[in-house]
Amino acid sequence: MSDTEILDQIKSKKKKKTVVIVVVVAVVLIALIAFVVSAVKKSIEAMSAIGSTASTEEVSTRDLIKSVGATGTVVSLESRDLTGELSGVTISALNVKVGDEVKAGDLLVTFDSEDIEEKLQEARDNLDLSEKKNALTMASSSAGVKDAKRSMDYQIVTAQESLTAAEENVAKEQETYDSLCGTYNGKQNDTNKAWDLYLKAVAVREEAQKALDEAGEQAENYEELKAALEAAMQAEANAKAAHDAAKAISDAAADAANAQFYVLKSAKKTFSDQQRSYEQTVANAQSSYNSALNSQAQTSLSLTTDAQEKQIEDYEEQLDLVNLYAPISGVVTACNFRQGEKYAQGPILTVQDTSDYKIKAFVSEYDISDIRVGQRVLIKTNATGNEEMEGEVLFVSPTASKDQTSIKYEVQIGFKEKQERLRLDMSASLSIIVDEHMGALTVPYTAVQTAEDGSTFVEVHQADGSFKVVPVQILMESSYYTEVAGEGLKEGDKVKVIESSGELDMNELLYF
Repeated sequence: MSDTEILDQIKSKKKKKTVVIVVVVAVVLIALIAFVVSAVKKSIEAMSAIGSTASTEEVSTRDLIKSVGATGTVVSLESRDLTGELSGVTISALNVKVGDEVKAGDLLVTFDSEDIEEKLQEARDNLDLSEKKNALTMASSSAGVKDAKRSMDYQIVTAQESLTAAEENVAKEQETYDSLCGTYNGKQNDTNKAWDLYLKAVAVREEAQKALDEAGEQAENYEELKAALEAAMQAEANAKAAHDAAKAISDAAADAANAQFYVLKSAKKTFSDQQRSYEQTVANAQSSYNSALNSQAQTSLSLTTDAQEKQIEDYEEQLDLVNLYAPISGVVTACNFRQGEKYAQGPILTVQDTSDYKIKAFVSEYDISDIRVGQRVLIKTNATGNEEMEGEVLFVSPTASKDQTSIKYEVQIGFKEKQERLRLDMSASLSIIVDEHMGALTVPYTAVQTAEDGSTFVEVHQADGSFKVVPVQILMESSYYTEVAGEGLKEGDKVKVIESSGELDMNELLYF
């Protein structure tokens, strides 16, 4: 047999051996699965047989309390840190130590004030020197204002006098002109009358001439008519002479009035020029005075000592801060500095009011909505043993305190009575009463069952051993008992209490 045939035979045997092994393993696995399933079924049947056990308890009347539990710490009614407003100063006196009792207003800490007092005096000296220099400067400025005022008053008075004189001259020349115009008007009237008389004399002469011409030289009264004509001619000549004389006088009056008109016009122009000059003089003088006032104001502003006065106020305020007084009455519980040390910032010491105590606790976000100020609280501490103290909720924080694992809200609990045995930082166990019903009809919490439609009921034990379903309304739940109301349900009835449920789902069990 060749080497190749030997190798093929060996390979064939190995394949057969592998198939046998696989078959054996498969059979073992099937048997194992069948055994497990059988065992699980038997376990489920056994558990189902004992899973739905039930007992009964009586319906009873009791005071039912619903509370939220919490743990807290005893703290003082009020705690105040004493902090200084100065920085970089030395504590020259520290009058208390931890454990000392103080009253509100007691002097507790004093800072060294020597440096502040020196700076304050230097600032006061600088202010005094500045005020003296400013006084001299303001005196000079005030003198300039007074000179400007005197100059303005003089210029205005002088201009006013010139304006008044020009105005008076206009009035005088106006009066003269009005008088000459009156004279002219009178003389012109006389001239007009003389002219009228002359015209009448001409008319008389013409009538006399006509009468003489018509009569002729042969007329008996020729000489008489001729004499009348000559008389009329003489009268005409006289009237003409009178008119010429009146006209000459009237023309002279007109010339005089006309000349006065130009004199008056010149006077009015002089007055107008003087008025403009007066207004300009007043404006210039007022502007010069205003400039002097503005200069004085600017000088006053430039001489301000506000910064120096503010510096003095700051130092005076710092002096008021060198003494620190107890903010409240109580006990010094912490002292963070020593006498002689430099103070930078932070609480120097802490004073706590230990005349009475309160408890600070934290409630989870799931229960905080039920907590209200004024709710009753039952309190226990290690110091008071089983004694249960009465308290009430004083404060509920509107914001949460968060850490990496939970969200909680601070609450503060006050004691109804003063507690002498308590001390700061003791732990306390709290039951915050969120609801309580006195004389409530109650059943155990596990006696209340829920139907498929969401309604609630209890099963009441009957005389024949059966149970009657009674619908109930849940009024209040506590940690064990539930207050219910149902028609026919009364104190002393026995109701079924469901201890546990052993029903399991086969598929769920196999899955897990």
